[in-house]
Amino acid sequence: MKKKYSLDYSIERDTDRLKAIEDILDGLPDTPTNSELEQMASYILYGKDENGKNAVQRKETTDTNKRYKSFQRMDDKSVSLDEVLENPLADQLSLKPANERYVYTKKQTEIKRPKYDKNGVLIDPGDSDVPGMTELWERIDYLERVLAANEGKIPFDDTMSILKNNYEVYKLRHMLIDLRLHQYYLKDMAKPAIHLMATKSPSRQFIDWSDDSAYWISLEEWEHRVSTSLLKISKDLKDYTTRRNPLTKETEVKWYVRHHNFDWEDPRHICALINHYSNLYMELNDELHSWGRTLLWDLERYVQLCDFSPIRQYILIRKIDKVPYSTLVEEIQEKFGIKYNESHVCMIANKEIPEKIATVAKKHRLMIETPQSEKKQCFRCKQWFPRNTLFFGINNGRRDHFASNCKECERKRRIAKGGQGEHDGRNKENKAMYEM
Repeated sequence: MKKKYSLDYSIERDTDRLKAIEDILDGLPDTPTNSELEQMASYILYGKDENGKNAVQRKETTDTNKRYKSFQRMDDKSVSLDEVLENPLADQLSLKPANERYVYTKKQTEIKRPKYDKNGVLIDPGDSDVPGMTELWERIDYLERVLAANEGKIPFDDTMSILKNNYEVYKLRHMLIDLRLHQYYLKDMAKPAIHLMATKSPSRQFIDWSDDSAYWISLEEWEHRVSTSLLKISKDLKDYTTRRNPLTKETEVKWYVRHHNFDWEDPRHICALINHYSNLYMELNDELHSWGRTLLWDLERYVQLCDFSPIRQYILIRKIDKVPYSTLVEEIQEKFGIKYNESHVCMIANKEIPEKIATVAKKHRLMIETPQSEKKQCFRCKQWFPRNTLFFGINNGRRDHFASNCKECERKRRIAKGGQGEHDGRNKENKAMYEM
């Protein structure tokens, strides 16, 4: 079927393309279809202005041909300056880069201007009591009049200046957006918004880790829970703490729901403690008698015993400071000259360091609990260590199946011979990239 019309793509100006479309529409016998109208609209939108840019390049619209493509990203959405001028906070989220957007945002602050009745009497002062707000409003109103005059919406007066070109108009629009945003900055400083989840502020809960979490239940409730529990728990009432309720005079049983037992030999517990170290330190810094503060002291002591390399110490400190891994990778490369990827830094912070601390804690416990009769003397350093693979290597040629030298002395011997770096693994080819 022969096409009813043809588009001349040699025409570049959008105004000329618009005139060509008007001539085509006047000559068509029938009403164009939706697809034909879309083609005509795209033909006009991609026409260039006097600066050599089309509507898509001016960020006035998006390319409809790739809107539903798989590579379409959220930052392809463009927002016009006119839309932002109407409400400068409405589209701040879309104006941010894609990696800086947040799904959940706080409720926007509302700016209230003074209200007057028909006779000019002030009804509501609004936010005019905020320092500098009235002067800011006067400046915004003046620049809005200048912009409207240069766009031909209102006539000029003696106080208005004529802008030279479109770039001056563009800069004036951005200045108006910044000044509108400063309204919210001033109000937030003078009248900070306080967001509460409840009418009553929650009381501060102090956890001293000296007792487990539990609450009192009636004897009938305890019998029901014991009989229906799928866990292996004691069904003897003597194994539970009981009391007589002073009000109801009924017997109650203490039902434990969580055990506050911190295991230094569990890397998961250590990783969780490192993640919450800064919050616990701020809360328990003055509570020197608390068990939580003792946990932090023990962590610091075990970290010193681990003798981490400078890179591992830096990763641990920045992990406590809650620095993003992407930033930490850049800092390591700048400070130490070693390039790590984010997954490797994450593995060091969340797996390697906690496992090393757990190993040191286990060694410390075995040194204390193991009797002297079950210890073995190192041939080189003459110190006594438990007969365990954490301290001695395996040697099936000896009677006790343990090597004569402890692992630490063997490591120092390999370093002296040049077969192993001070902080490197034995079988790592690139020692500069692997610092233990």
